[in-house]
Amino acid sequence: MPNPFKYGSIVTGKDFADREEELSLLVKELKNGQNLLLYSPRRYGKSSLVCMALEQLSKEGFLTAFVDLYGCVYLSDFVDKIVTETVVPAYDKLDKAANFLKTAISGLRPTITVNPTDGTFEISYKKEVASAGEKQILTEVLDAPEKLAVSKNKPLVVVFDEFQEVKNFNGSKVENLMRTHFQHHKHVTYVFMGSKQHLMREMIADSNKPFFRFAKPVSLGKIPKDKFKRFILEKFKRTSIRIDA
Repeated sequence: MPNPFKYGSIVTGKDFADREEELSLLVKELKNGQNLLLYSPRRYGKSSLVCMALEQLSKEGFLTAFVDLYGCVYLSDFVDKIVTETVVPAYDKLDKAANFLKTAISGLRPTITVNPTDGTFEISYKKEVASAGEKQILTEVLDAPEKLAVSKNKPLVVVFDEFQEVKNFNGSKVENLMRTHFQHHKHVTYVFMGSKQHLMREMIADSNKPFFRFAKPVSLGKIPKDKFKRFILEKFKRTSIRIDA
């Protein structure tokens, strides 16, 4: 008998429990171009909630990108994540992606790896980060989402998950550059998420921090017991196991 519940991964559809109000709020705010800071303890369903919002926005014609910074140790990891999760999904063919990058990130040559089996491709700027310098490549890459949105003539929503991880690679400098560029983006809306709540609140509430008042804070609480109860009971109905209320 298959387990009716899914654990430890992002869920959508019927595996997504409650959060109707939060989902409605996120979609409304993002459609209005409001940058958001979403935080909660781990395993509260932030990623699933945001992915549900991105799925809905995608159906309404938005470009969307989910950039998970967990595990990013070096600045080159961060740079590659932005390009991989924003530019690559927007183009189904390598030549189209390469042509866009030539104009959007000019003067920098990425390493492109193509999988001969299925034609998928990966783009990396790791070598360029080492040779060109941090500031130059960040200046180019941080504006890539805005240029992508303009090129596609569609609004873009970019989510940074575990955003506090930027502190791993000269965080203050990177944060300053991100704020400097992002505040001028007219076609991109940003969501910053994190599970280290004190760090996330500090990044947005401390007047000495680059992202002070840049995004609207949204705290994700527990799922109400009555709604979670209904979800659990409904799931068990699909099995041969019966539980009482």
